[in-house]
Amino acid sequence: MPTTMGMKGDGYYDRHSTAQLASMQLVFDWIENAIAIMPLPPALQSFTVLDLGSSEGRNALIAMNWIVEKVRQRRPDQIIQTIYSDLPSNNFNRLFLNLHEARTAGRIPANVYASAVAGSFYEPLMPPRSVHWAMAFNALLWLDELPAAPVPDFVVYRRPHPPRPGLHVPPETADAFARQADRDLVRFLQRRADELTPGGKLLIVSPGDAAEQRLADGLYDVLNDACLDLVAAGRLPRPRYERFTMPL
Repeated sequence: MPTTMGMKGDGYYDRHSTAQLASMQLVFDWIENAIAIMPLPPALQSFTVLDLGSSEGRNALIAMNWIVEKVRQRRPDQIIQTIYSDLPSNNFNRLFLNLHEARTAGRIPANVYASAVAGSFYEPLMPPRSVHWAMAFNALLWLDELPAAPVPDFVVYRRPHPPRPGLHVPPETADAFARQADRDLVRFLQRRADELTPGGKLLIVSPGDAAEQRLADGLYDVLNDACLDLVAAGRLPRPRYERFTMPL
């Protein structure tokens, strides 16, 4: 059972994902360069693109249209199948509405056929050797399982940087999360290796660490402080806060 239940609905993700879109657009040149040299399928076969973690679709549509444009520069009449995927709890109604509005407005070219698949990307989603291009933007950080390593005094297993007084992560807790992340990444790559065609491409964009800073620095301090404010106000039971750990 996936650890997350999908993003908040009613267009919330579409309205609050400009930072995620910016991180995607940073690698659009990589996409262009890869498509320019990768093998294309036979002329009458569709070029299949799989987006892993599409949410409500605003950002996913932008990435898909960029890929369609670059494939069509090589072969103007190429039939393209675009497949959007996310957890079954995702707001697919909004995704389908975005697709409908884009097609009605002419933002989806002719002979581009969209569909969707619900499921965890740690499991098979597509038939073997059927996907030419797969991509995951800002989604692979979510664990499939939360390890049995309690983190009672912070909302993530990673401690703030710079450190805050009174917060310490035991080595066994860090090891448990690292092992789970390793297992999940191996499963993810195995599934994609089965689904990709020979010469197919997989693009992963994910938050990470550098020597000087971590992308999440400050973010989870704010979330943790908000939770503690709710505990102090009596709106969040302390035991529930101690059981809450972001599964990343």
